[in-house]
Parts: sequence; C-alpha cells; structure tokens
Amino acid sequence: MGTSGWFGIALILMGAFTVFTAAKSARDAQQRLQSGKDRYFEERRELEAYPQLRNPSKIKRGGWFVMASGVVLVTLDVFVVS
Repeated sequence: MGTSGWFGIALILMGAFTVFTAAKSARDAQQRLQSGKDRYFEERRELEAYPQLRNPSKIKRGGWFVMASGVVLVTLDVFVVS
C-alpha cells in the first residue's frame, strides 16, 4: 500500500470521527452562538453566517463524504497503483 492508501485510511478515520461527533459539534456551536461573550465576536458572526455549522445532519453528510473519498482513494491505490 502506497502513501495515497495511508492517506485514504486517515480520511476514513477522520470522516468516521466527524459522523460520530456531529451532534456534539452542532450543540457546542449553538451554545457558542447563544453565549453573550464579546471575545468570540468573530466566531459568533461566522456561526450566524453559516447555519450548516449548527446542523448535525449537514455535519454528518460532510463526514460521510470524507469517508467516501477515503474509500475511493484506498480503492484506487489497491487496484490502480499497486
């Protein structure tokens, strides 16, 4: 297995982590948005501008996409490169 195969495995693991922690990430983003702390003004502005950062289903969809990309990369490494 070449370097691209190991990178594909890393993508699969990162995607799985994203899928499993999507609800917590969305809940944390929502709490940061509702907090009144001024030191996080830029972060709160970003969370208001991009509501998908607070939506667990969209976070999961991104994680699944990263996992699928990793599977494609590993498959290409096994069947094409090797």
